[in-house]
Amino acid sequence: MNITTKNQKSIILIIDDNITNIKVIAKHLNDNDFITIVARNGQAGLERARFSQPDLILLDVLMPGMDGFETCRCLKADEFTKDIPVLFMTVLSETSDKLKGFESGGLDYVTKPIQEEEVLARITTHLNLRKLQKCLEEKNAKLHFQAMLMDQIKDSIFSTDMEGRITYINQAAVRSFRKTQEEVIGKTVCVLGESPEYTAVQNKIIKKTLSDGKWQGKVVNYDKSGTEHIFETKTWLIHDKNGEHKGMVSTSTDITEQANMQDALVKAKETAETASKAKGAFLANMGHELRSPLNSIIGFSRIMARDKNLSSEYQKNLDVIHRSGEHLLSLIDDVLNMSSINAGNATLAEEDFDIYSLMDDMRNMFRLKADEKALSLDFYLASDLPRYVRTDETKLRQVLINLFSNAIKFTNEGSVICRLSLAATSNRQPATGNQQSIYFEVEDTGLGIDRDELPNIFEPFIQAREGKKSRKGTGLGLSISQKYVQLMGGEISAGSEPGRGSVFTFDIQVSLPEALDNNMIRQISPDVVLLESDQLRISKASTIESALISDRLKALPDQWYIDLKTATRVTDPEKSNAVIQQIREKDEILADFLADLLEQYRFDIIQELLEKNEKEMSVQKFAEKSEE
Repeated sequence: MNITTKNQKSIILIIDDNITNIKVIAKHLNDNDFITIVARNGQAGLERARFSQPDLILLDVLMPGMDGFETCRCLKADEFTKDIPVLFMTVLSETSDKLKGFESGGLDYVTKPIQEEEVLARITTHLNLRKLQKCLEEKNAKLHFQAMLMDQIKDSIFSTDMEGRITYINQAAVRSFRKTQEEVIGKTVCVLGESPEYTAVQNKIIKKTLSDGKWQGKVVNYDKSGTEHIFETKTWLIHDKNGEHKGMVSTSTDITEQANMQDALVKAKETAETASKAKGAFLANMGHELRSPLNSIIGFSRIMARDKNLSSEYQKNLDVIHRSGEHLLSLIDDVLNMSSINAGNATLAEEDFDIYSLMDDMRNMFRLKADEKALSLDFYLASDLPRYVRTDETKLRQVLINLFSNAIKFTNEGSVICRLSLAATSNRQPATGNQQSIYFEVEDTGLGIDRDELPNIFEPFIQAREGKKSRKGTGLGLSISQKYVQLMGGEISAGSEPGRGSVFTFDIQVSLPEALDNNMIRQISPDVVLLESDQLRISKASTIESALISDRLKALPDQWYIDLKTATRVTDPEKSNAVIQQIREKDEILADFLADLLEQYRFDIIQELLEKNEKEMSVQKFAEKSEE
């Protein structure tokens, strides 16, 4: 390393009582880019040195009062000045005097009379030596700090030369391998193990690292006590500044505890799955034993209720027995279905069926319950919906029953609407050919579900607050529905606004039957309406019926109607939104519906609604003129 003091403006403190000597030395040093400060006696020199922290001190030996030797001893005893190099200036030439100067802490002598070139050479030499010393101290401090950090790391770290001999090992490795640094430094990495197998593995790792530049994997080792340890190990080659291979570095993490825990978890999982399947099998076998007596109780209660000779009190008691039996049977079915799902026994039993007839069955099944609460129960099926499909009708029926039961249970006024269409949610596309995706939407105007409850409603045994208040059900219906929908290749989701209602949407994958069985075909109720377009696919709780939309559009001022029609024809979102804001002043529900469509850039659906409305208005006007 070549260190020079040239142009670095080193500070030199001159302590001398002879002003002539001071001037000569100071001038020569200043001419060579040194900065000089002066003290005329030992005490003043101590103060200047402490305050100015010079790079080097030129100290005269023979001074009145405190001589140079005493001054040097004081400098070396002071924490702030002890490391400053001191060069004596003296006429003394005896060896004993020089030894006395070295003993007091001086590094060198400059003899008087002062030779300028000699002074400059000695100063430069000792400044270079001091800078080298500082550089080494800084490097040592840095290395010490790095070593300390490496020892704090929990992972084992060691380095080797190109032959695999260990050159460094941190404290974590010492603890992990139960070896001292003295035992391993200079030895090959094989010394870290206690078995021939470990030696063979390490030799393979070294070869792989040398050929590929790195290696990663698990290594099994045994310590002196015979305890097995599993390490997640990484090795890689290191290079010098010229890019030449210098050695290898390895890091190892002791994952023995995690590996044992993982094994325990796997075994526990297997045990739990076995127990779950055993439980499911037990419950499935018990299903018949539980349902048979319940069905008998329910059946006989119906038969007995037909006896007109029974008193009104007995009739009420029979009604309680019948309703309690039905409720208990429903709970047992839910628990058994959930157990079957958890046991992995739920599979698809696909069959061809008439989906129109299924929806007609739903209407007939829930019509009386809806009528009891004066609710409107409406079904809308898109015109392009295939009538005959193939999937698991029983599971689809159960999903719909669960959704309709909840919708009617928690709706006290208004309506429950079901919509079916080809097409799916925004992240799915309609299928083609023999495979199709059918989209279902069940919407109500009921109590709704709080936003913080929505994420958990499909969890088993979880009920929303309104469900808990009703004290009915097990909280399994929606969870079972989700599992069945997923089994049929779809997803189910929910949206709700407390006080305004909820909407549940799901899609399933179906295939189209190649041939039809005549026994499948039957007439459906006229109350199941086929839609002429897909305008009711918007899956939000604010969606409203097509007939209501038509009536609301007819009530708009002519100019608003024309403006909206113009803006949507040229697909101008800004103008369309401006018209919708005007409409909001008159009809907030219609504005919300149109805003939903606009947000999805469904200008085509808005145009379709407007065109359909124009046709209806034209027919109406023609009919009015005919009557006149």
